[in-house]
Amino acid sequence: MRTIHRRLKKILGTATDALSSLAGQPNERRTRADGVSEWDKHELFRKPIRLFTQNDMDQCDVLIRELDDTLPERIRVEANRICRHEFDLLGSGPVDLGRRIDWHHDFKTGFSWSSRRHFAWFKQAKFPGGYDIKVPWELSRCQHFARLGQAYWFTKDEKYAQEFTTQVLDWIEQNQPQFGVNWACTMDVAIRAVNWLLGLDFFDSSPSLTDEFRLVFYKSLLTHGRHIYTNLEGGPSKPPANNHYIADLVGLTWLGLSLPFLKESSTWLGYALPELWQEVMSQTTDDGVNFEASIPYHRFVTEMIIMTILMCRRHKVDVPQIVLDRLEQMLDFLHVVTRPDGRLPTLGDQDNGRLARLTVYQDPQQEWVDARGLLVLGAHLYQRLDWLPEADEAWQDAIWLLGTDALQMQTKPTITAEPGSRDFSQAGMYLMRGDGSYVLVDAGSNGRDGNGGHGHNDLFSFELFAGDQLWILDPGSGVYTQDYHIRNTFRSARSHNLVVVDGEEPHPYYERDLWRLPDAGKVKVLDWQADENHAVLSVSHDCYHRLSDPVTYQRSYDCSFSPFSLAVTDEFTAQKSHRYTSYLHLAPHIKVQIIASDMLILETLEGEKMSSKWLVENAVDDPELSIVDGLVSPSYGSYQSSSVICIEWSAMGSTRLNMEFDLKNE
Repeated sequence: MRTIHRRLKKILGTATDALSSLAGQPNERRTRADGVSEWDKHELFRKPIRLFTQNDMDQCDVLIRELDDTLPERIRVEANRICRHEFDLLGSGPVDLGRRIDWHHDFKTGFSWSSRRHFAWFKQAKFPGGYDIKVPWELSRCQHFARLGQAYWFTKDEKYAQEFTTQVLDWIEQNQPQFGVNWACTMDVAIRAVNWLLGLDFFDSSPSLTDEFRLVFYKSLLTHGRHIYTNLEGGPSKPPANNHYIADLVGLTWLGLSLPFLKESSTWLGYALPELWQEVMSQTTDDGVNFEASIPYHRFVTEMIIMTILMCRRHKVDVPQIVLDRLEQMLDFLHVVTRPDGRLPTLGDQDNGRLARLTVYQDPQQEWVDARGLLVLGAHLYQRLDWLPEADEAWQDAIWLLGTDALQMQTKPTITAEPGSRDFSQAGMYLMRGDGSYVLVDAGSNGRDGNGGHGHNDLFSFELFAGDQLWILDPGSGVYTQDYHIRNTFRSARSHNLVVVDGEEPHPYYERDLWRLPDAGKVKVLDWQADENHAVLSVSHDCYHRLSDPVTYQRSYDCSFSPFSLAVTDEFTAQKSHRYTSYLHLAPHIKVQIIASDMLILETLEGEKMSSKWLVENAVDDPELSIVDGLVSPSYGSYQSSSVICIEWSAMGSTRLNMEFDLKNE
């Protein structure tokens, strides 16, 4: 406790000066606070209205224990790691950050940034990489404060509250306003503000949160709000925005609603709310899919929107019906594309983006590919019982955010009908689904109005799930600027399940520009038909028309669900000779056996099998089949070994590759 008091004294300075920087009602006459004893009379210390009330929180202990009686202990174990300053972020593995956290350090690579440089100086690593600026940003989002708070609510042990206050004060001391790497990305400033507010909610009744601490805390949040408002990553006079701008607006909204006594709260809300509703509409397609061509980013944006709308409802702030309708579409997309194993495909970029981390998963990797917690929140908002999952883990967010309302949802009957085949034609995504089988095809643009960003060279790529197993998958993202080669490899065509012509990318990109992948051609949907037993999709693109001898690529899918079978046909129209390479990326648990020159057996660790036959037409020589080593990145910065099936051939003029997949019932 002595350390906390020393830091408070250093940070606080003159109490009256700090207090005068925070204003309440504009017409209220201000009186100087001459000492600590006067602070509690100031409007600053009125109890803020936040996302969940203390009465709701009192019920969380019971609800959580009824859900999973091991959760309190698992939460306590995680919180104790945080107290020891042991963190596992962005694929780092568990790392001990020492007695005092260095908030300016990339503990994955050992690189550090100066805390004395102005935030505008900081940039991500230049080519070819070498360090990852996302590491200090991720740590400084302070999403671990929620875990400390949850442990406090279960144990009432003041050590968790003291760790919260110590880390907040230490962060403020090491990150002077406008200086250091942790002010460089406005989105991260906004997410940090949200998680500080969540931490305050958990610890609000703790005696460790003294008046002195609260004054410093609120003053820093005022600084956060001012920084966000003056460094927005989008707006009417700026280039088209993306998820960063939505996060900025979410941060301003949370600050404005939670801390109405700050003199600038009304200004922040007056700007942020209409802008946020406009961005929800402009950054999603008419069928409700985020425009960044990334399912993980769609999930991230949906989380930010639904949690903010819940915040607005708690504060009785009206949300336009058109926005509510669009959010329902966004949630329904997540419901439809969630695989039968409860996981999302990692189509497009995946950087573990979250607004808050309230759920504790048995499998830590599940966190980054699970949207079912959002669907429970959505079921509450829209009374969509078909969204309610059976998985207990999916209910944790709802319990912490909705309290007893979550219990009311749990008593309602669940509609467990599997989603059928669906097309999201505006986004270019097609799902063939039935009887537990699932084939997702990407036939859309690279996102952000064709300029790319978080999209990959995955045109016509697909994922295949059948017989309770994932067989063919999208490999993920790897990392961003830490390693340009890895970044470009994972977003390249050869890292997806499609055919590459002459080793050329369908959409060329510049290896030093990691955030542009402009569309290089147009897609045509030639056929789409689906019913409960069968689905057919046929698409073509002209991205290879830029070659000296233009090539048209057409791919067709013919899928039956009961029993499961899938036929994939690749057709190429050309005049001259070209080299073709087909890639199929298998899930890490799938082994491959070559049965014949044209037949493979895919087998799981449990012995389930799928046969795969293939035939090349009009090849000028014998096609070459090979099984090569590959990598799968289930989350940002983490990797698993896998196998990749490659079929290579040359052809003069037009050619065709036929592939068939059938589950073997033995």
